[in-house]
Amino acid sequence: AMAVISRLRLGEQDEVRELLAPYLDGKTNSFARPSQSSLAAHLLFFEYARRSGDERAKALVLRAATSGFTDSGELREFMPLHGGWSDSLFMDVPILAKAGALSGDRRYFDMAARHLAFMQKIVRRPDGLYRHQASAEAAWGRGNAFAALGMALTLSDFPRDHPAYPSLLASFRSHMTALSRFQDENGMWRNVINRPGAYAEYSATAMIAAAMVRGIRNGWLERR
Repeated sequence: AMAVISRLRLGEQDEVRELLAPYLDGKTNSFARPSQSSLAAHLLFFEYARRSGDERAKALVLRAATSGFTDSGELREFMPLHGGWSDSLFMDVPILAKAGALSGDRRYFDMAARHLAFMQKIVRRPDGLYRHQASAEAAWGRGNAFAALGMALTLSDFPRDHPAYPSLLASFRSHMTALSRFQDENGMWRNVINRPGAYAEYSATAMIAAAMVRGIRNGWLERR
C-alpha cells in the first residue's frame, strides 16, 4: 500500500485506479480477513479518495475504521486487532485519523486518541522508547519506527482544536527526542534501538527519518 501511495504522489493515478478497480467495484473484499495489516493497507484508499474524490474509496476507509466502534456506534475501549504490539500505533491509529479527515466525523479522532493512550499504557517504556510487545521489554527498531511514522501520519490529519491534539503532539516530540539519542555515526538506527551491538536496520531508519522530516516540515520539531 505504501509503495502504491508513492505512485499516486508521482502522478500515476490512472495506473493506480486499475490496480484498485476490483476493490472499488466490490469484486474483491479489502477487509475480508481483518487484521492490523489490512487496516493499515486502507491508507492507500484514503490517498486515492483524497485525490480523486471517489466515494467508493472513501467508503472502504470508513468501513475499515469503523472496526473501532461497537455495533451501536460507541467507541471501543481499544482497537480490537492490536495484539499488544507497538506496531499498532501505525497499523490502527492513522486510519482512524484519515477516516475523520474524509468524513468530518470527529468520533474517529476520538477513537484514535483513545487507542493511542491505551497502547502507550502498555508499550511505552520509562525511557520514552516503545517496547515491541506488552509482554517484552526489547525496544525493537521497527516497532519504534512504526510508532514514529504512525504518529506522524496521524498528526498530519488530526485537527488542532481537538482536545487530544496537544497530548498527541507532546507524545510525538517525546518519542523523537528519545530516538534521536540513539542515531549512530552513520545516521542509522539499530535493530534494537538502545543496544550498541545490534545491527543497523534500514527499514527502521527509513521510517524514523521520514517521521522526523515530516515533523520538521510541519513545524512539530525544531531543525537542529
